Amino acid sequence: MRNPDIVLVERASPTVIKWADVVSTIEVKWQNQPGLFQKAIRQLGDVAALVFHHQQEHQWFPCLCLCGTSLRMSVFTCGGSLHTVPLDLHKDVVRLQILKLFTVALVCIQNFTLCCEVHLYLSFLLSVGR
Repeated sequence: MRNPDIVLVERASPTVIKWADVVSTIEVKWQNQPGLFQKAIRQLGDVAALVFHHQQEHQWFPCLCLCGTSLRMSVFTCGGSLHTVPLDLHKDVVRLQILKLFTVALVCIQNFTLCCEVHLYLSFLLSVGR
C-alpha cells in the first residue's frame, strides 16, 4: 500500500504519524480520468480500513480526492462508501463553499481540533478555483 498524499491528524508527533491519529486523507492525481479516480478510491479505501482497525470507535471516515481540477468527497464506513459527484475547482465555487462548510461542521461534530486546518485547506482550494 502507498502512503496517502495528504493526511490530516488529530494529534501527532511532527516526525511520526500513527494510524490512530489520522482524521482524514486526501489523494491527489494529476488528471481527471476514470482509471485514476478508481485507483485513488482503492487507495483511500485501504487507508480507511487501516484507520478503522486502529480507531475501532469510529463509524465513518471522510476523505477527499483531487483529480486534476475535479474534487470529490468520499465517506467510508465499515459497510461501504459514498462519493460525491465531481466538483470542478474552476466552475463550482458555490458548491465548494457548501462542501467547505459541511466539512468544517463534520470535523467540529467529531470534536476534533482540526477546524482551522480543514478550513484553511478548503479555502486554499477555493482560491485556486478562482
